[in-house]
Amino acid sequence: MGSLSGGVLSDRIGRAPVAAFSLLLLIIAQWLMLHLSGPWQILAIAAVGTSIGGSFPVTILMAQEVWPQRMGLASAIAMGLGWIPAGIGSWVVGEIADRTSLTYALSTIIYIPSIGVAAAVLFILLFRRTENEEV
Repeated sequence: MGSLSGGVLSDRIGRAPVAAFSLLLLIIAQWLMLHLSGPWQILAIAAVGTSIGGSFPVTILMAQEVWPQRMGLASAIAMGLGWIPAGIGSWVVGEIADRTSLTYALSTIIYIPSIGVAAAVLFILLFRRTENEEV
């Protein structure tokens, strides 16, 4: 659901704004997931999945647009730069959970998507500046 909605929205309002918004939504949904219970927590978990799905394909497409002559390589780099830190991060979060609690371990990763939000905002600012200079 997130991939489909992210793709449609990125065609209408732009790739970087969709990536930034979905990562911002991820931060909020992660926080809600840890602080709610019952059916509301299930909805927050669904929002986490939707927001991840909304940003992932859009970032791959952005990489392909930046390097159109090597689309396969651009996709591989974008996926690798996402999966490698995620694999290492899951090990770290698992280690923290083993030593403390799962709730505490999950709370340590709430602000990591803010790095992606900052990168998307920087991309938007730089892209708009480049667009305005070309005119």
